[in-house]
Amino acid sequence: MNRADNLRSAVGQGIGQYLPTRRTLMIGGGATVGLALAWAAWPRSQGAPINAGPGEHIFGPYLKIGIDGHVAVMVPQLEMGQGIFTLFAQLVADELGADWRTVSVE
Repeated sequence: MNRADNLRSAVGQGIGQYLPTRRTLMIGGGATVGLALAWAAWPRSQGAPINAGPGEHIFGPYLKIGIDGHVAVMVPQLEMGQGIFTLFAQLVADELGADWRTVSVE
């Protein structure tokens, strides 16, 4: 009589408890340890994705403003027809009160 027959007979008797095998416990434990290590190794902070040139100041991780009033917005998303470049430029120009022609998107 093998394990499958034992389980069938246990279900027929109303016992119906599934006992995990050593293999199942090892796979579950390995997956748990792997996820815990991946979570611990994941970087928690990001550095500034932009660098300020001469005459520019960084305001937050995605905005830099030059001395001449030029505003540059860094957009990490890919433009695929949604208009995200234009949207961010218009939002920044509106919030800062800047001329829309002086706002660029990089």
